[in-house]
Amino acid sequence: MDKIPKVIHYCWFGGHEKPKLINKCMETWKRYLKDYEIMEWNEENFNIDICSFTKEAYEDKKWAFVADYCRLWVLYNYGGIYLDTDIEILKPLDDLLDNKSFTGVEEEDQIAFGIWGCRRQDKFLGEILEYYNLINYSEYKGNLQGLAIPIHITNMAKKLGYIKNQDSISYYGDDVVVYPKDYFYPKRHAWEEPKITKNTYTIHHYEGTWRKPHQILRSKTKELLMNAIRYFR
Repeated sequence: MDKIPKVIHYCWFGGHEKPKLINKCMETWKRYLKDYEIMEWNEENFNIDICSFTKEAYEDKKWAFVADYCRLWVLYNYGGIYLDTDIEILKPLDDLLDNKSFTGVEEEDQIAFGIWGCRRQDKFLGEILEYYNLINYSEYKGNLQGLAIPIHITNMAKKLGYIKNQDSISYYGDDVVVYPKDYFYPKRHAWEEPKITKNTYTIHHYEGTWRKPHQILRSKTKELLMNAIRYFR
């Protein structure tokens, strides 16, 4: 039986230097995924003009939305595992490679895309890709939050029968496996302490490199305050 290829894909658009946290996270990829190829996708190897959505998002300097489309396109065409750059790996991912397609829940019933693994030409991601080809980016200019990829993925998954089963593994569509949040998202905010379990493979640190400077500052300030509160308890 075919397995998910041992290739890690990540996106880095805009040409900025990678922050310290991201470099630390990527060091854990090399530590635990030694026999995986790691592939960066950026302006040099991805066609920004592939569709109007990526073209307009890039012109608007909204790198996260360019990356949303790019990760779909890359996984559909090559297969492998996509990782957000602020994902820390805690243990090898090899025992996930037998899945046809896998992802995880971030909060409530919302399916996230900080990590997603699949074989080449995954049916569900192909459908999401087609959906993005029809999105008019300019219509969302006043509500860019409405473009967040977890929203669209979760809505389409529900149409295919996705029902979140609390803390157990869920399935929908053509064998897409959805793991509970402790597998990949043991914390929901940057300032929270992760709730690690025996199931936990990754921690998403929510660096939010796509955010505006004042938003990042506000998040970092809250993180410092929460750490101080924990220290003086």
